[in-house]
Amino acid sequence: MLEHFSGGINLGVLDGRRKRHLLSQNDDLSPKFQLMLYLKGAQSFIIDDRRFDIAVGEGDTSRPIGLLINLTRNSVLKHLPTSENTLQKIMIAAPRSWIQDMQIDTDMRSPELDEFVGRHLNHHYWQLPKHALQLASDILEPPPGMSIEMQKLHQRARALELLCLACGSIMDGKREGRSDKPALSAMRQSEKVRDYVLDNLFNPLTIDLIARDTGASASTIQRHFRDSFGITLFEFIRHQRLEHAREELEKNGATIAQAAFVAGYANPSNFSVAFKKAYGVTPKRRRA
Repeated sequence: MLEHFSGGINLGVLDGRRKRHLLSQNDDLSPKFQLMLYLKGAQSFIIDDRRFDIAVGEGDTSRPIGLLINLTRNSVLKHLPTSENTLQKIMIAAPRSWIQDMQIDTDMRSPELDEFVGRHLNHHYWQLPKHALQLASDILEPPPGMSIEMQKLHQRARALELLCLACGSIMDGKREGRSDKPALSAMRQSEKVRDYVLDNLFNPLTIDLIARDTGASASTIQRHFRDSFGITLFEFIRHQRLEHAREELEKNGATIAQAAFVAGYANPSNFSVAFKKAYGVTPKRRRA
């Protein structure tokens, strides 16, 4: 599946068995900033004179990764044969002008990102955190209760967030050993807290418990999380629980009471109010 969105961002999904005749095909590539998320399988290819070999496996032992590639000029992509037929990947591309399109003053831009997009075939491997995997899952399986237009908007929003996370990983890697280590440390601590929350989302969560299990003070966790993600820790927890409740409604036809329980609400009426505030419709409208 390949979708083209307005605003310069393109999203493509390859999910299933590859056709043998495509393995030797050459493609012409235009200048772009490309993010590829490899979720299953393996792929080998050459762009101009640079070879890339990716193998992430399948099932419980798989290690999904992201690959960012910067193309500053027209290039040739040559697919190479691999022993695996199944490949699942998501491709997100932004035009070369994407930084300029954001109209950010030159002296305020990230030097790490500017450096990355300034050279042809610069590339960066990214070990996908759990939050990125969840965003990828949302692209592969958008909520079925949404209209086609809303599903496409939903996918594009996830694609932009993945692009943002990937760019952040470039900046983190370039900052290693520099004087801004405290900021990098704060981001990593926040990511650790986020992953802890996602692993324990349906358990009772208090700030003292989170602080104890992630090795930081309660005040530091709350401050760094808000600075890193633009949302408070407990707003994030509430949003994630509502997202799971929405999925139960749309995919499994859960009752309002069951969805309220998933979201952590003892009172279904309070859940309905929170749900409508978050999604603009009542839970009943979202049931499968």
